[in-house]
Amino acid sequence: MFRTDVDYSEKLKTVLKEQYSVLSEIYDTQKKIRENVNERDWNELQNLIYSFNSLSEKFNLLEIDRLECFDYFGIKDGAGLSSTNNKFAKESVGDIQDLYISVKQKLLASKIENKALNDYIKITSEFLQGVFDKVVPNPKTTVYSRTGSLVKNQPKSMILNTVL
Repeated sequence: MFRTDVDYSEKLKTVLKEQYSVLSEIYDTQKKIRENVNERDWNELQNLIYSFNSLSEKFNLLEIDRLECFDYFGIKDGAGLSSTNNKFAKESVGDIQDLYISVKQKLLASKIENKALNDYIKITSEFLQGVFDKVVPNPKTTVYSRTGSLVKNQPKSMILNTVL
């Protein structure tokens, strides 16, 4: 297995490159997911969600490898990565720092894309809930049956007019 600083430096470089690649795919998938939500293409959306979950699992496995390398070098999640007293192989220091920064930037872009989609879904669901609350009158009073058990309130009626 890995026994030297050079071996772990190379492993870390490889893991960071793979993480960057996977994060790029995740980011592209997130953008496609948002487009499919806007276009209401539910079949393609489902395929993209499966793909997204697969990519997320792949990234999590790579993250375990990255943390193993960081533990070997005594780095606490990026702290001390740029210090001059780290154990990286001399020729790998700049590459590792650049790759780590690139991965963090891509991760931030992915988080922003995820937040945008979550905000859109939240706003849309709140809007729809408001519409249903107005359209479907539902009494808020508690109703009991003759035997004393709680009866669930059912909407009185609802008519949807659709045009196909």
